[in-house]
Amino acid sequence: MKNIGVLFFVFTFFSITALAEEVTISIKGVRNTKGKLRIGIFKDQASFEKETPFRSIELSKSGLFKGTLKCTIDLPKGEYGFALLDDENNNEEMDKSFLGIPQEGYGFSNYDHSGIFAPVFEDFKFLVRKGANLVKMRLKYL
Repeated sequence: MKNIGVLFFVFTFFSITALAEEVTISIKGVRNTKGKLRIGIFKDQASFEKETPFRSIELSKSGLFKGTLKCTIDLPKGEYGFALLDDENNNEEMDKSFLGIPQEGYGFSNYDHSGIFAPVFEDFKFLVRKGANLVKMRLKYL
C-alpha cells in the first residue's frame, strides 16, 4: 500500500511538471541594484483588483546588465497577466506619496502603461502556450 502512495505522488508530480511551459521574462529599465524585483502573476481581473496573485516571484537584481534582467519560469498553459514592482527598499509593497503617486518602479506584461491609475487585466494579459513564450516588461518610474 505504501508503494501505491509513492507511485501516485511521482505520477502527479511529473504530470503537473509535464503540463508546464517555459516563459522567458525580459525586464528593461531597472534603474539601480537596490532591493528586489517582485512579480505578481494574475489569472483574471478579479484577482488583480484584490491584489491576490495566483503566484508571486521575487527576483534578485544580481544578474542585472545595463538596466535589463532576464529570467525564465514555468507556468501551465493558460492566460496570465504579470504586474511588476521594483521594491527598492525591500518592504514588499508599493511605496506611494501622500497623493497616492507611486514612488517605486512598476510595469506590466507586454504593456507600456501610460496612466497613473492601474490598467485593467485585459490590457496586459497574455497566453502561455506550447513552444516559445516571451514576456517583455519595462519599468516606469514617476
